[in-house]
Parts: sequence; C-alpha cells; structure tokens
Amino acid sequence: MIQPINQTVVQGSNAQMDAAATRAKAADTVQTEQIQPKTDTVEISVPAHARLLRQQGLSVNEIAFRLRLDVETVDRYLGTKPV
Repeated sequence: MIQPINQTVVQGSNAQMDAAATRAKAADTVQTEQIQPKTDTVEISVPAHARLLRQQGLSVNEIAFRLRLDVETVDRYLGTKPV
C-alpha cells in the first residue's frame, strides 16, 4: 500500500513537535529547580561539625576519621589539645 507523501510529512511534523515540547518541558523543569532555594539544608563549618560529633559521643579519633582530619586538628577544634 502506498501512503500519500503529505500524510507522512504531517506525521513527521507531529513527532518533531512532540519531541520539541518534551525538551521544552525538561528545560522548564531544570530552570524551576535551580531557582527554588534549598530551605531544608544547613551547612556548618568543619569545627562546628567536629563539636557536634563530640556532643553525640564520638571520640577524637572517630571524629578525625569521619572528617578526614588529623587528630591534632580535631583536638584544636575541640579545645582539648594537651599542653
């Protein structure tokens, strides 16, 4: 069976418009996500993170390991460095 040329072109155009609409929706979604502020996230400094972990009962060695710091640095952050 032979299809008229005009029908094929129209169908191709619909597919192209659908693809363009999908790309436009994706672009709108990305832009919307970038504009919205992250209200549930709080960033704290490394010394504050060390103090928080200490309050939770971790040892100086465990804190140093988790934060990838030297033990002496953690001691200095916590004010526990021996004299």
